[in-house]
Amino acid sequence: MRTSMKLVPFLALLSVVGLAMVPVVAAHPINPSLGWSNINVNAGASTTAIVSVAIDADCPTGQTFSGTITVVQPLGGVATASIGTTACGTSALAVYPTGFTGVASTSEVGTYNATWAGSSSVIAANGQHPSFSVTDNFIVISFQPPPGVPQFGAPAIFIAAMGLVLVAAMKKGKVLNF
Repeated sequence: MRTSMKLVPFLALLSVVGLAMVPVVAAHPINPSLGWSNINVNAGASTTAIVSVAIDADCPTGQTFSGTITVVQPLGGVATASIGTTACGTSALAVYPTGFTGVASTSEVGTYNATWAGSSSVIAANGQHPSFSVTDNFIVISFQPPPGVPQFGAPAIFIAAMGLVLVAAMKKGKVLNF
């Protein structure tokens, strides 16, 4: 009995060290990305969503991903675009608003929030496909000239141009010759 009591601390230490040496399988975070060709969009114009999933343990070479891009407009309208089966490590494109269904337009000025969510074709140890969700946004602006640029109507520009012609003619002595 005494011998077995001396072995208990040794066996406990051995089991702790032994567990540290056993490789532990851990899930790697899947690596999706969502970006826009232009994040500042003029009202009425379009922008292109660029989505991908990088090659990693959850989306290795030879596997695929798919998902949905959901865009929520400033006043709450929702539009979606489905991205079909795409090889891991490559990109897919979707033009907003023409490539989306639902309430898709860039008529509302403000921030448009987008979510790219889906999964890869890999089957993980838990029997499920690794899933992902990432967000990004773009801003629709009303087209305006930069600050400090005067805005004159066409008649005012015409009168100013005629005034410059008259001043130039006066300097050459062709007008008001006394």
